[in-house]
Amino acid sequence: MLVLYTEYNGMVNAHFLSSEEECYALIQNNKILHYKIKLLNQQFNVNFLSCLVWNQAKRDFEINVNSLIEFKKNYFRQIRPLYFDKLDKILMKVLGNEIKTNEILILKQALRDVTDIEFPKNVSEIELFIPEIFKQINLINI
Repeated sequence: MLVLYTEYNGMVNAHFLSSEEECYALIQNNKILHYKIKLLNQQFNVNFLSCLVWNQAKRDFEINVNSLIEFKKNYFRQIRPLYFDKLDKILMKVLGNEIKTNEILILKQALRDVTDIEFPKNVSEIELFIPEIFKQINLINI
């Protein structure tokens, strides 16, 4: 199984094909200028397809670091409400305990600021990056 990455009008697509012949037929039939054929086990993370750009000098696709960071920030924004819900439940349990209440409020503020933190600049590190605030909240038992 092969993955054919194609770029057409700035859009990158992944095609899963059985043979090189199929890949080259698709390339020729659609007059595709920018493409890369990879083995299935060497494919890019399909979640980051929108972050791929064609590098003319390398004649290959690469991940745009800034796009990947924005992708991750959007992902963190999407999962953030689950963590706010957990913190709200904890906050209700600790009301009256000023120290614990302040700790939860600090965590909630850090969660609001999660997309303002410093991100790694290396693609593989960004792919695996999870902000410390998510780890801290996961460790709290209610």
